[in-house]
Amino acid sequence: MKPPLRPLLSRWALLLGCLATTACGGGAKYSVGRVSVARSEPERVQGFLTEAFLARLDRDPLLADRLGMPGVRSGWADLSDGFAIETAMLLRRELDRAERGFNARRLDDSEERDLELISLADRIALDELGWRGNLPLLSTHHGVHRELPMHLLLHVRVDDLESAEAYAQRLESLGQQLSFVANEIRDRASRGIAMPGSMALAARDEIERLYISPAELKGPLVERIHSVAKIEAFARLRLAGRCRSALEGPVREGASRLVSALEDTAADGPEDGGFWRLPGGRDGYQAALRRATTTEITPAALHELALAEVARLHADLRQLASRVGFAGDVLEFLESMRSHPELRFPPGDAGRDAWLLAVQPRAEVAGLQVRALPNGLTPASPRKSDRHDGSGTVLWVDLSHPERLGPYRIEAFLSRYAWPGYLTTVVGDDVFPRRGRIRRSLRWPAWEEGWALYAMALGRETQRTPDAWSEIGWVCEELLSAARAVADTGIHMDRWTPERAVQYIVTNTAEREIDARWIVNGIEAIPASGTAALVGLHRMRDLRQRIASRLQEDFDRETFHAALIEAGPLPLESMEDAVLQLLDQP
Repeated sequence: MKPPLRPLLSRWALLLGCLATTACGGGAKYSVGRVSVARSEPERVQGFLTEAFLARLDRDPLLADRLGMPGVRSGWADLSDGFAIETAMLLRRELDRAERGFNARRLDDSEERDLELISLADRIALDELGWRGNLPLLSTHHGVHRELPMHLLLHVRVDDLESAEAYAQRLESLGQQLSFVANEIRDRASRGIAMPGSMALAARDEIERLYISPAELKGPLVERIHSVAKIEAFARLRLAGRCRSALEGPVREGASRLVSALEDTAADGPEDGGFWRLPGGRDGYQAALRRATTTEITPAALHELALAEVARLHADLRQLASRVGFAGDVLEFLESMRSHPELRFPPGDAGRDAWLLAVQPRAEVAGLQVRALPNGLTPASPRKSDRHDGSGTVLWVDLSHPERLGPYRIEAFLSRYAWPGYLTTVVGDDVFPRRGRIRRSLRWPAWEEGWALYAMALGRETQRTPDAWSEIGWVCEELLSAARAVADTGIHMDRWTPERAVQYIVTNTAEREIDARWIVNGIEAIPASGTAALVGLHRMRDLRQRIASRLQEDFDRETFHAALIEAGPLPLESMEDAVLQLLDQP
């Protein structure tokens, strides 16, 4: 089956792309009427950045939705090997221009940094393309079966008849994407590349729940149409019927093919998904670490850093345990937390409603609505989207298992994932005024996740009289991030079995075994995914300490944080120079 065709450029984007191509076509001049105008080096750079931005929109049809540019692109990404090869060729040409096409001595710091960011992003993308055939296509943490319906729910605007028609068309084509992935899974298995059997069967169960029976996605996806007040009633019914027919017909058929492919290939998969088992796996994992952390940290160094963080946080918990009247050692305290019913919300709807009731009043202070995702759409972290009725921002949270959450962790959740944490990294140009469009299109998970974890730890640091249980919640969140990094490097480099990784997390954190297995499944599926937050946190703390040591009594924490935010999401290796430059300004 051929993948869906890549969407064409909209009229305005095509025009802008033509102008950018003219401005960056390699010559030193461009024509305006009959006048030939010499272009400066900064103008050439801006033309190149415009081209690079449009090229990203063309390669990724979902990017325009995420950037709040509806109508620029539609459809889904091309998942074929041919498109991957074409993308690699385009990236190599772009990388060559970014690194050798301009005279750096004629550029200011911002322009030079933009070129550096393009170069790093392209190198990371080329590394990923080189390993794409060895990575699992889906799991219970990622894959088109989760990401595309989540994208429809969170990022695709449906506010008039035209956008509702486009939404229905995209939903109708979802089955093609699911069928394509099913064929790809079978093809890889025939070439000896199969995902771990346990991962395949867990993903199968999730797909059956989402699409086949009881089809959890049907209600939320169809409701997007029913909620549009600007469309007349008959048109709403017609479009809702199209969406329902798509989910009951081609989408369910594509999901069934995907389920069959996972079942048929599960027996051929390895017992675990460690990178070490692949030819050249050490190089592959180092590339994954480079993508996740934007640093050259080695797996061994990261493993030792994470172990040291676990030990440090255990020492903090010993002191906090005594404050709440616990007399045993830290591992016994963690075990008591896992089994204490009052430290967890109840399962099911009762727990979900209780969690929302506890969180929502505090979230509303920051102008934030918190909503539960449909069961099965389980992102690694909460997702942000703009309310389609224009009344604010929504933080979408996986509450399918509220018993994983505890009342004592609510303050940590809000400071990490709401404000000033995760939302600071995604709200846009009002927070990051220095970001141009090209920088908005690039994602740096170590900065984003590191800042969220840093902001959470800052909540504990700045509380004048912190509640002991809230402090325990903050420490437990940070402890889990450190333990995830230990397990990530253990699985992918040190030949840890999944069982060993599960037991490590259970022993050293407050997570239950069932939750630890879910975490380990994600670590196996996405190498280095458990490392970004810890490395980002460590680098931000280290930068603050070095600047504080240099400035002594002139150091101001709030000024440092303002500079860190104003510099915006960056690779960690670029973060220090950007922050120091802002702090040195009069």
